[in-house]
Amino acid sequence: MIRAAAFLDIEALTCVFQIMVPYNHIEFINIVTNLVNNNYISMDRIDDAVRRILRVKLTLGLFETPLADETLVDQLGSQVALYV
Repeated sequence: MIRAAAFLDIEALTCVFQIMVPYNHIEFINIVTNLVNNNYISMDRIDDAVRRILRVKLTLGLFETPLADETLVDQLGSQVALYV
């Protein structure tokens, strides 16, 4: 079957709404596409996840200001940042 599904129960996999794949996004896209094509994940679930992700990004203003404030880089990993 699919390599990701070998490690995760299909039911658990269908509950994942946002996954960050920094190094192998092509493989992730192929896995999700295969799961949709084989009716393990519905397009309704994908649409719902995308809607919720975009709503959060809109609320955070990421479309108006998509880049991070580089003047705050020295605060990364600080105790204060850990509580945010």
